[in-house]
Amino acid sequence: MFTPLTVTQWCDPDMSLVSNVVRRGAVYYFRRRVPPQIQSIIGRAIIRESLQTREPKEARRLAAERNLHWERRFSEAEKRLTSQDAPKEHLEELSEADIQAVVADYRRVLLNADEQVRLHGLGGTHNGLPDHQYDLLTEAYEDIEKFVASDIARGRQLSNSRMWRVDMELRARGITLSHKSKSYERIAVEFLNTTAECVQLWKDRHAGKVVRTPAPQPIALQSRPKLTLEDLVKGWKLERKPKEKTVDTFEGKLRNFEEYLEGRGLETATAEDASNWKAARLEAGSSQKSVANDIYALKALFGWAKDEHKISENPFRDTKVPSSKRKRSTKRPYTDDETVLVLRAARSRKGGMKWIPWINATMGVRVAEAAQLNRDDIKFHSGIWYADINEIINDDGEESDGETKSVKTDNSTRLIPIPLGLQAEGFIEFVKSVKPGQPLFPDIKPDTYGSRGGTASKRICRLVRETVAIKDKRIAPNHSFRHRFKDLCRNAGLTEEVHDALTGHDGGGEGRKYGLGFMIEFLAPAIEKLKWVEID
Repeated sequence: MFTPLTVTQWCDPDMSLVSNVVRRGAVYYFRRRVPPQIQSIIGRAIIRESLQTREPKEARRLAAERNLHWERRFSEAEKRLTSQDAPKEHLEELSEADIQAVVADYRRVLLNADEQVRLHGLGGTHNGLPDHQYDLLTEAYEDIEKFVASDIARGRQLSNSRMWRVDMELRARGITLSHKSKSYERIAVEFLNTTAECVQLWKDRHAGKVVRTPAPQPIALQSRPKLTLEDLVKGWKLERKPKEKTVDTFEGKLRNFEEYLEGRGLETATAEDASNWKAARLEAGSSQKSVANDIYALKALFGWAKDEHKISENPFRDTKVPSSKRKRSTKRPYTDDETVLVLRAARSRKGGMKWIPWINATMGVRVAEAAQLNRDDIKFHSGIWYADINEIINDDGEESDGETKSVKTDNSTRLIPIPLGLQAEGFIEFVKSVKPGQPLFPDIKPDTYGSRGGTASKRICRLVRETVAIKDKRIAPNHSFRHRFKDLCRNAGLTEEVHDALTGHDGGGEGRKYGLGFMIEFLAPAIEKLKWVEID
């Protein structure tokens, strides 16, 4: 960090007063030394610009503008330097001891800046203060005192100009602090109060009194727990109780964002980081849908951290998902001929590879819903065989350990009549051969997350693409049966409410949420209205 040579840089946030004015002949000049650390970036060691005026007050006004300009340039150069250093610590709150240490160091800097001015002159090139600079400094301190007193009286400690000064001072000490924290407010107040006290000490020095500048003391911030990836995921998982696959997916996205921060803690993430990360993902070639899913995941994770007061703001709260024109789905249903080919190929298989395609085609269920069926899920009532699509839930409301059964939405839990066409294929006889409490398709092994759906999906995909050789990318090997089933319902004249009940889709208004839904005695004749394709 650089040490400025001017009193103004440290004591006048509004830059309305400057002491960087020198006179050559009758014309006033703006002169300021560039800190050595950033001279290579600025391109020179001394800033010297003619103010093109002979009036002292006009020169001070013009110099204030130039000082503000160069202050911004120096700050930008400083950021470029510090961005290459070790990451700064981003904190939500500081301890009282830390606040006092930061304020004490700020007081030392103010006194040191004044001392340097007296030793080297306002431009940093003299031995002591020449008479004209001594007089100019006398006026400057009187005016600064008025401005600081006015800000204290009007409570402007959190004005934009003062906050800009506080941020710069904190950055100079390797700290970034949330503007909404109580610690930031305390520091803003203490900085302004300290400035007022130091102005009086400057004036004492100006009158010849001895005011010592304290020796610099290192600021050792008290250790604080970081918001680690593991703690964030663990806390979110404990409260939200998502599926294990969702946890792994979200954790992977969060790890990607953490790597983007390049060593900074997750608690340092800002809205700008979120926006830049989104842009970087898109530039790297990630699809808009993929990036949108990333944003949804991180918004949920950081949202939990914000709710639990782990961070002051959710950096993804206002991050917009990549916009794109909505396109009509390119997926299509199986045709009659394709349905015959797939079901004939499945007929020659055994277990899940035979029956899951048939169940998908005739009942419109999702592949995961069919793969997880248990013997006890196939029931008989009032002369009707039906499937109970449900989840495995323990008494405490948690998902069961080991194998899991889950549905996509609340509406997905439903009863579906088993069509006569599927019964004629021998499905009921197959069900009766399975022992009570056992899975219908033990040959479809559960995946890492205890679900048989992922395994079944991959195996049926190979059946369709390799064995039956349907290569059309518009066909989704498993889901196209569900598209076909919806068309069969529409063409049979079933109302949307009825075929939503069969497929588990969420439609309609608030009224759909009332009652238990359609009785199986009503749905059984409805599903028989569907026009079934002849396989043989």
